[in-house]
Amino acid sequence: MRELHSLLRRQLKRHFKSAEKLGGEWRRFFDEINEAYFQFDDDRKMLERSLDLSSQELVQANSEMRGIFQALPDLYFLLDDKGKILDCKGGQAMDFLLPPQALLGKRIQDVPLQNIGKIFQNAIDILQSSKQMVDIEYSMLANDIILFYEARLVPLPESNIVAIVRNITDRKRAEESLRESKEGYRLIVENINEVIYRVSIQNDLLLGAVQYVSPQIENVLGYTVDEFLRQPPNFWLQMVHPDDLSAMKETTRKIYATKTTGIRTYRFRHKRTGEYRWMEDRIVPLLDSTGEVNGFQGASRDITDRKHTEQELERSFSLLRATLESTADGILVVDSQGKIMSYNKKFVEMWRIPDSIMEALDDEKALKYVLDQLVNPEEFLKKVKELYAQPEAESYDVLEFKDGRIFERYSQSQSIGGKSAGRVWSFRDVSEQRRLEEQLRHSQKMESIGTLAGGIAHDFNNILGIITGYASVLEKQVNSPAEFARSIEAIIKTSERGATVVRQMLTFARKTTVEFESVNINAVVKELEKMLKHTFPRTISFSLQLDQRIPSIVADHNQIHQALLNLCVNAKDAMQESGTLTIQTSVIEGMNVKERFSDAESQQYVSVNIMDTGHGMDEVTRSRIFEPFFTTKGPGKGTGLGLAVVYGIVNNHRGFIDVDTQLGQGTTFSLYFPITLQADEISHDVRENPVDIPGGSETILVVEDEEMLLGLLKDILEGMGYDVLTAQDGLEGIEVYTRHQHQVALVLTDMGLPKLNGREVYKRMKAVNPQVRVIIASGYLDPDLRADLLNNGVKDFIQKPYILNDVLKRVHTVLGSG
Repeated sequence: MRELHSLLRRQLKRHFKSAEKLGGEWRRFFDEINEAYFQFDDDRKMLERSLDLSSQELVQANSEMRGIFQALPDLYFLLDDKGKILDCKGGQAMDFLLPPQALLGKRIQDVPLQNIGKIFQNAIDILQSSKQMVDIEYSMLANDIILFYEARLVPLPESNIVAIVRNITDRKRAEESLRESKEGYRLIVENINEVIYRVSIQNDLLLGAVQYVSPQIENVLGYTVDEFLRQPPNFWLQMVHPDDLSAMKETTRKIYATKTTGIRTYRFRHKRTGEYRWMEDRIVPLLDSTGEVNGFQGASRDITDRKHTEQELERSFSLLRATLESTADGILVVDSQGKIMSYNKKFVEMWRIPDSIMEALDDEKALKYVLDQLVNPEEFLKKVKELYAQPEAESYDVLEFKDGRIFERYSQSQSIGGKSAGRVWSFRDVSEQRRLEEQLRHSQKMESIGTLAGGIAHDFNNILGIITGYASVLEKQVNSPAEFARSIEAIIKTSERGATVVRQMLTFARKTTVEFESVNINAVVKELEKMLKHTFPRTISFSLQLDQRIPSIVADHNQIHQALLNLCVNAKDAMQESGTLTIQTSVIEGMNVKERFSDAESQQYVSVNIMDTGHGMDEVTRSRIFEPFFTTKGPGKGTGLGLAVVYGIVNNHRGFIDVDTQLGQGTTFSLYFPITLQADEISHDVRENPVDIPGGSETILVVEDEEMLLGLLKDILEGMGYDVLTAQDGLEGIEVYTRHQHQVALVLTDMGLPKLNGREVYKRMKAVNPQVRVIIASGYLDPDLRADLLNNGVKDFIQKPYILNDVLKRVHTVLGSG
């Protein structure tokens, strides 16, 4: 055995403290390295003795060495994902002008030398975002000499990074260049997993002879160096997976033709296992003295695990994409700045955004397209800004479109590594669902009205009896002013009572849009009590226990009215025509509600208890009362939707409903509505006397087909100083207005007129005079029609039956508005 080479001896002492105590496989390995060093010395001596080498041989040697330099950079850094230097190998660590011990443990971007820290930081940022290798170049001034470097950063599994740095300053003279190349080559062989090889080519660039392969070939592909070098020229192509062969050949031809570095990716069969391993092969063409390619220098690494990970990610992404595309909701994913990252087709269909905008991921144009469709774009933007200011927050709200569509909007924060990385928005079209819910509520209203019909009929018979009775004795009381006045007052009060019942029933029965506003529960209960007293049997008594301190809540007045009415009708049926119906209101602390309902989040709730003294329910019945179509009533006596509707209304208001019942001891329904708005108590209209409402001298056209009502309105208005023109159908009204348009200051018209309805009358009068001022009277007006008429210029509406004070007040208001 030859003695240790001096250079190897120094290296062993530096790393292992002793060069004499190595044995076993290590000794054999270093014997081979030792022989390589001596061989290198021999080569160098041969180089010194061979100054007369031909220029072609020198160019060949230089070309081979350039290939090694390109495939095997000088410096090798192992970094973690933050840029911290875990290890430093290869070349001269002093290329950073700092000793290795000063580099280990530091972030490479924090190395305090000129501007290289910023350069490496940018490179690391790009690598982490693209997951692909990054090449950079930089220079440093050292001892008045500018040194130039190039570096390649390559991502590794476990988020580590390999940084390979090469000094590209003009090479030293041939001897030093060869020595540095040999040393760099040795360090790379010892410290990296790549298979380094060199191939020469003759007639066929795909059938080259392998001249050198590094020992890592055994770990990677199962061949010893000798086994691999003995293989025939076509061996390489036979071991490549058939599906990858064509692409690998094409890449090789391209590298050969362009004489540039390239990367080949293919599967190669492992000698021992027979499985195909994915290889990533970076090759550099070697040039002869004429500049033609006569070989390749390469570094090949096993990327099988990476490929499997990529394939698994691809499968996961495909599954996620299929899931997103199959959902009925529209999904939009944005980053933390609101930039569009991903979306599904349903989102585009729901928002009707052109494909060109979405494919360009142009978030500003997409947002403008969205806002133009909404009823309240300002509120939409406000919610978006609030959520971007609170990255971890979740959100739910409802969006209304100008075309009548309704979307539920959900927003969920997405995070990576515990940090917010953006937001997922989902949109659900509930337009049809809301329409069906409204139809269900309206249908159930009709059922409730049917339940109350007997009481209404009884009450109206009493009202008509009172009016008829007092009217029949008026003639006899002409000479008795006091008795005559009392009869007139009784008729007026009874008529007002009948009008109130009609208005209550119309308010409840009409189909309206959901409108959340400030609602005082006590006011709703009192309003409901008035109607129920007129319609429930007199054997049922009412007890109101209302806490006057309760605040208003945000709610839809009609829905709250319907929910309470349904429960009261249910209570009446349970008491079988006799008993006491008690309604209590109070404020309950949120913690008390949360004990019963874990989802309760509000700090306080308004509680409404509706108690009856009826027969109560057993546990089986109680457990099913909120199921749609479940009823204990006989056939034809109920749809079973009443309590289901109540449950839906309470749930829509983010509230809760509870039931306490026992057989023979009555039932208590408890409703809890969150207090989210401290509103003023709902004000009550103050009845005004005619003397409190100023009259006027303007000309008013009254169009009314009921002759007695027309005469009454004419007398009342003329009594207040107005000049009155009249018409009894739509065509006559237009004719009168056309003749007197310059003097008519206001038109009061009924909606249900003969020949032409009030809407058409207004339309034609407006064609005659765009500035016409019109008030429309009706017993019932659809909310959509009412809104349309207001948008088109109708000034006001009057509810029939007429309350004369209300008529005078609205006339005065419209005329005073100019």
